[in-house]
Amino acid sequence: MLALLEHLDNVIDSSKETLNQFDVEVPDIPLEFAEKFIKLAETSCNAGEEIVLAARAFFKDIKSVRDHIHKVYFYEKETDRIGNQLKKDVFRTDMKLSRKIHLRYFATHVETISDDAEDVADRLSIYTIKRMI
Repeated sequence: MLALLEHLDNVIDSSKETLNQFDVEVPDIPLEFAEKFIKLAETSCNAGEEIVLAARAFFKDIKSVRDHIHKVYFYEKETDRIGNQLKKDVFRTDMKLSRKIHLRYFATHVETISDDAEDVADRLSIYTIKRMI
C-alpha cells in the first residue's frame, strides 16, 4: 500500500512541477495554439483524476478499479495524440526555433502528468490482481 501511495505522489509532483514551470517561465503561447494546450492539459489531468479514483476504488470497491484504469489508459493515449499533433503544428510554423522548442517543452511537461498516471495504473493493475487472488 505504501508503494501505491508513493507512486500516486509522483502524479501530484508532476502536476505541481508543471504548474511551477508555467509560473516561472510564463510561456508566450500563440492564440492559435491556446485551445490545443488547454485540451492537452484537460486530457492529461483527466488521466490523473482517474488514477486517483482507481486508487480509492482499490480500497472501497475493487471490482471498479479496472474501469478507472482503462480510462487512465484512454486519456494517456489521447494526451500523447494531442501532444504529438500540437508539437507537429508548432514546428510547422515560421516562429523562431527557440520559441518552438519552448512550446514543445511545455507540451512535454503537461504530458508527463498522464505518463505518471499510466505508470501508477500499471502498478495498480498488478496490485488488484494480487489482492483478488
